Amino acid sequence: MSKLTGKIRRTAAKISKGFFIGVGVYAAISLGALTANSLMPANERTAVLTGRMNNQPVLNAVRTAADLFFMYAPVVINENLHGSKVTYNLNATKEQVLETLADTEFRNIVLIGHGSNSSFWASDGDVTSYDVLCAGIERKPGRLIQYTCGRSYGGYPLGATILQDPGKWFHFNGVVSDIEVYAASIKNVFSSI
Repeated sequence: MSKLTGKIRRTAAKISKGFFIGVGVYAAISLGALTANSLMPANERTAVLTGRMNNQPVLNAVRTAADLFFMYAPVVINENLHGSKVTYNLNATKEQVLETLADTEFRNIVLIGHGSNSSFWASDGDVTSYDVLCAGIERKPGRLIQYTCGRSYGGYPLGATILQDPGKWFHFNGVVSDIEVYAASIKNVFSSI
């Protein structure tokens, strides 16, 4: 029995060591992305907006932290590879989302959190394609990358509302898990290389 216990402890120690090395490497990559983004010229700009409904503050705080940890490096690296400097807005309100969409300084938009093909859940409510149309926001010449669920509830698609060319809209079709979203953000980096 003691041999088995010793083997389990050694295996657990190796797994723990591997985990902490992996987190350290990923943190170093994120720091490198932060540094590279700060040195990026602001010729083209991308706004990254994260949103989680604040009806469960503790869970939302954990998910926002996870989104930032897992999404920051791949999103920033992907946008920098496209020649775009990134500005992050964590837990953006509905008003902030609409203001950012209206800001002509930002050619590209990345949405992270909850949503559908026709909406994005800001921290204080839903921003729908109808809201964007009613605000009279000029369409963007760049890309919209939507790291949210992509169910269709019959509304007008966000990509067609926000972009001049809806073909530059990356989105999911259906319900996705956080893991699928994180994996897609990494895949987008490799697609940009």
